[in-house]
Amino acid sequence: MYEKKYVDLKSISVRFTSIVISLFATIYLINIPLIVAVASRELQLTSTEPLWLGGVFLGGTVLAGMLTTFYISLVSWRSLSLVSSIMGVISFLLPTLLSDFSFLLICQGLSGFFTGTVCSVAFVCLGTSAHPIRSYALVLCLQSIIVALTAYFLPPKVAELISFNNVLIAASCICAGLVILSLKVSKNIKQIKFTIPVAHKKQLLIIFFLVALLLMFVGGNTVRNTIEPIAYSAGFYMVILALSSSIGGLLAALMEIKSSYIKPIVSALGVAVFLLVVGLSGYLPQKLIVTAFCFIGGAWNFSAAFLMGLFSELNYRYIPLIVTVQVIGNIVSLVIVGSLYTGQPYIVACVVWILTALIVFLLARSDHKLFLVKRNE
Repeated sequence: MYEKKYVDLKSISVRFTSIVISLFATIYLINIPLIVAVASRELQLTSTEPLWLGGVFLGGTVLAGMLTTFYISLVSWRSLSLVSSIMGVISFLLPTLLSDFSFLLICQGLSGFFTGTVCSVAFVCLGTSAHPIRSYALVLCLQSIIVALTAYFLPPKVAELISFNNVLIAASCICAGLVILSLKVSKNIKQIKFTIPVAHKKQLLIIFFLVALLLMFVGGNTVRNTIEPIAYSAGFYMVILALSSSIGGLLAALMEIKSSYIKPIVSALGVAVFLLVVGLSGYLPQKLIVTAFCFIGGAWNFSAAFLMGLFSELNYRYIPLIVTVQVIGNIVSLVIVGSLYTGQPYIVACVVWILTALIVFLLARSDHKLFLVKRNE
């Protein structure tokens, strides 16, 4: 039982609030390309300055996930989320008062750090709740829906209609909402039982799972970043692709796997790789290409939810690293898409997903009990 000062992490309302917090904390991150486009137009940035603008925010988010692992077990989660949200409001608002690009970069880095910290805390709450897979699946599902809505309601032309200051003010308002939502965050947890008792073995598993998660996100974001320009030019296809990815997360949230985690992870990745290989081989009919990408997007979100939930079973201190590898995976995928020729990014996605499935399979062989569905309620 939890003492009065501890919020019940099994509560549906607490889990729902944590999901909403994670979404609020990543809205700016999801829309970074559009935001950078707005800043480039209004501030008349040079060719490299937009990269710095987006890069420092992403870097701040990555750093937040890494540093949160050191003090998440030492401080009040509620206070950490509350203070970070307040600082997020300030860091987004300050650049509206002083028009200096260096100052803007500093504030963007701080904004990424504070919103990343809030998201990390929310992920820890979800990972230590009764149903982490279901919670992470809903996060991935709703993130994909936000991408779909963004693609439909915020096309690139919007960058010509809004000011960068308006974007920053809107972001600060979102952080103000996080301040209110943070009041529902748990102060801490009284006790957690872990599935892996041996310390050195647990550390090794954490490293392998982080590699698997990173490869999972690299593959998924590579496919998404490759198809997005084509889908945007085709209009409503972008919405369809994003919504199909959300369906994969929704299915993971609704399914009750009775035996083990390994089956849904490997099976979904197998479907995604098979469709990519068939498409690259030229055996996929033109009319089925969009349908195939819908299945691919849904499959990788589906398997990612299970892998994230499984990772949360190891040690709650390292759950913030999910945020870190998710962002790094997106950055690596952008480099891959930008540096390879047409079709090659899909080959990379196949390779990294096969490696992900192989790591999961080997981990299951080394410790099958880890992959059994169980949680100390």
